[in-house]
Amino acid sequence: RVPVAYANEEVTLGEPVQVTQEFPEVPRTHTTVTRQADGRYRWFSISSSAALNRSGEIDSRALYDTFTERLADNPLPYRTFYHQGEVYRTGQCDFVARDGYVLITSGLYDADNWLADLEIAARRNNPAYWGESIGFKPIDREIVEISGVEIPVYTDGVLVEISTLPEADAA
Repeated sequence: RVPVAYANEEVTLGEPVQVTQEFPEVPRTHTTVTRQADGRYRWFSISSSAALNRSGEIDSRALYDTFTERLADNPLPYRTFYHQGEVYRTGQCDFVARDGYVLITSGLYDADNWLADLEIAARRNNPAYWGESIGFKPIDREIVEISGVEIPVYTDGVLVEISTLPEADAA
């Protein structure tokens, strides 16, 4: 890095400073499960991040923005296990937002649901093992070429579900 100064229509360069890039490992997802005063359990999650995922695709910030814009006209997403649909439903999302490069969701686990009870216990006992993945209906995408590799970038869609699955299997 070199400091640059501009004065009297002249540009001068300062002394070079060596820069060291650091790439600390950051978990792709993080979920907190808490018990509310009414006895019900709530999750609060970073459910997805706008980065090249393990499926070789990017869920973009624009996609996350369309999720929130379409909430008024579409059902809120439900929580399920391993993308198995409503048959393995464990909860109902009541909050969706984008913050920077992450999609944040929150909601309540279903009461009197044996699978929800197992998920709550599993997440509380071994939170690092469990991850999240989102399921959505894509409406638009573009292809971006990086170093000769074509990567789909989803830019518009409707969020349908948030899935719990082992972190190693999350996209």
